[in-house]
Amino acid sequence: MYSILNMLEPTIHELLEIIEHQNRLISKLQNKIDYFTSRIEELEHKKNSGSSNLPPSSDISRLKRNQSLRGKSNRKSGGQQGHEGSNLKMSATPDKVEAHLPDRCEGCGMDLSEVIGIPLERRQVFDVPPVLPVCTEHQIFAKRCLCGCVSSGKFTAQKSANI
Repeated sequence: MYSILNMLEPTIHELLEIIEHQNRLISKLQNKIDYFTSRIEELEHKKNSGSSNLPPSSDISRLKRNQSLRGKSNRKSGGQQGHEGSNLKMSATPDKVEAHLPDRCEGCGMDLSEVIGIPLERRQVFDVPPVLPVCTEHQIFAKRCLCGCVSSGKFTAQKSANI
């Protein structure tokens, strides 16, 4: 019976080999743990323009402004054949009319200031006027009643600030 147990027990040399194999495995696993820990740290605490004072151009993962997400197609860019375009319609009653008349003949240089011109072409430009702030002053008045009591008006909640 003792001889069978003797055969099942590993020798010291076999145990040392098992320990050496486990040490190599632990070392490999520790290297992987260190790599993944540093990678997690890098991804979770990465500085970018939103989390620091770095400029937006230094962001690595952001999509560049000129990179379109649209795929390639076999059509030319711009309006397609058969597409009916649209534009701003000409006004029948423009607010202002400026006449551009020639002063001199382009051929001989003769003065054309006395010659009546005929309309050749019209173009209209629509300018949006600048937005101007409107300042409204709110005043409170006081009134004295016959009984001697002085009553005054009240500002509404929006107009209560004194600037």
